[in-house]
Amino acid sequence: MTGSGTRSSTAPTFLRMRVIRNAVLVPRATHGDKTQGAGILHRRQGVTSPLEGTGVRRRGREYVLAPPTDVEPTRRIERAVYGGFLFDHYGHFLLESLGRLWFEDASRAAPVAWIAGTGDRLKPWMGEMLDHLAVTPDRVVVDSASGPVEVGELLVPDIAVEVLRFVHRAYVCRLAVTPSTPVRGQRVWLSRSGLGDNAGVDDEDRVESALAAEGWRVVHLEQMPIGDQIACLAEASHIAGIEGSALHTLVFVSGFTGTVDLFTRHGNANFEILADVCGWDQVRHDLPGGSSESWNRPSGARDQRWTGVDVDAAVATIIRSAARRG
Repeated sequence: MTGSGTRSSTAPTFLRMRVIRNAVLVPRATHGDKTQGAGILHRRQGVTSPLEGTGVRRRGREYVLAPPTDVEPTRRIERAVYGGFLFDHYGHFLLESLGRLWFEDASRAAPVAWIAGTGDRLKPWMGEMLDHLAVTPDRVVVDSASGPVEVGELLVPDIAVEVLRFVHRAYVCRLAVTPSTPVRGQRVWLSRSGLGDNAGVDDEDRVESALAAEGWRVVHLEQMPIGDQIACLAEASHIAGIEGSALHTLVFVSGFTGTVDLFTRHGNANFEILADVCGWDQVRHDLPGGSSESWNRPSGARDQRWTGVDVDAAVATIIRSAARRG
């Protein structure tokens, strides 16, 4: 099975669907230990070897080490769809852990099985997202507690997303299941101010207060059910915010014709890649007057923290840009 479509310059022209018999899904022996390999093994003609194209690629490189080949399954599933690796970060789950479910209906034909990445269980918001996409409720996470799992027949779709490299049109078409129903004048600010240290911009609450006084709706999407998040974005005529994964939720909305503005926090190219494939009218802005310093999140990931933002200039930038379509 293949799917073709519009893509960025580095995306594959076609996405494959392979049927692999006698596969073994191998988690890390210790969850969270990145020095240990994980992935899919293929057993054929007495030889066991890692199956190519089933790991995680970022920035053009393999992110997960290949699994050891001397493992013994603890149980067997007759048939499953490979969902890839499970990440508990919102953006990485949305892009990478859903990136193999680009084909219509196939995910209902068998259980979907993920290998534990940074996440070893499906959190409630992940379940809400999968329910919204009508993905089968039969979902399996292969982790260090369960051990390797043998699958008699494993459907292995190519991944339709590589962060910072490409998003395939097939992924966008599969996720955009909610029609855009814009309400004239519905301007939405996607707030990060409730995320504590992860928010990244010390002055955001002041920006929000000024926008609220101008009639903007300030929302904290992480505090809302997934269905309400998507409905909020589907009704918006203009969306703005500081760079963050909440904006990726717009991928669930089909035919969005509004405008999008974002302030740069760390300059992640995924936002431009998604906007290009989805056809959003999106503009990126610098944070006026602000200065930043690098810091490490508890996960070890590098990020930028901003202070001293010129609130009046930031608000003026957004209001001016929001009027570009009248």
